[in-house]
Amino acid sequence: MPSMSMLTLILTLALQSTMTGFTPDQLWQNWPDERFVQSPAPCLRPADLSSKLQRLADLYPDTIELEEIGRSFQGRPIHMVTLGHGSRTVLLWSQMHGDEPSATPALLDIANFLLSRAGEPEAAAILDDLTLLIIPMLNPDGSQIYERRNQQAIDINRDARALASPEARALKELRDQLEPSVGFNLHDQGIGTRVGNTDRGVARSKKISTFGKPKFEAALNRTSKLRVSVAWRQGCNDLATRRQSLRAMSRMCAGQMHRGCLFPGRMERE
Repeated sequence: MPSMSMLTLILTLALQSTMTGFTPDQLWQNWPDERFVQSPAPCLRPADLSSKLQRLADLYPDTIELEEIGRSFQGRPIHMVTLGHGSRTVLLWSQMHGDEPSATPALLDIANFLLSRAGEPEAAAILDDLTLLIIPMLNPDGSQIYERRNQQAIDINRDARALASPEARALKELRDQLEPSVGFNLHDQGIGTRVGNTDRGVARSKKISTFGKPKFEAALNRTSKLRVSVAWRQGCNDLATRRQSLRAMSRMCAGQMHRGCLFPGRMERE
């Protein structure tokens, strides 16, 4: 499950040590029963997220801070959750692309997981050492209609220089103000992405910097992708015909794999 994989990865990187009570296997065993967000990731709309964030704040009023750091182009709030009180600041943001939602519920699961175990050594080690700044949905307008770009048709992940979108400006202002030690820009692999010329869906994509060039600048400008794939369920593969656009296939697969979760307005925009 994408949310579980994301939760395990982030917690492992944050902890940077092996603790017998906080292993990936134990996280995997506990997560189905203890996950904070029960709905499928693509079905978590901005209004649902606001409700769940408020519930989280009500559960832990003394250990969590919930604030609005800006507004989207259509005026939807962009929320940030802060937990922990360590000297090292870690900024994590999800759904910069509205159709890449897996990390959004995972971030809420992480917050609930840590705060519900704040008295245990493993969770306390993270909360004491780190301050976690969590933006679970940077692009609420795109998330509302399961669309990559915002309502200005801007790819926010390509807007770091121009800062033409209010969402990118909010993120930049926050980064400049807080100067975090580490930033996690959390993405999905698009459901319509295939492996080469096959009908197999890409399950994971890793971006690897190509170091070892004569000039360091070359490493900043060139990256290679290693794509590791597994086949999606047969129903989605059956949709992958040459007559269907990747976008149409993505919409139908998402509906099939996520219990018919629909995204009003997307077909009208196309």
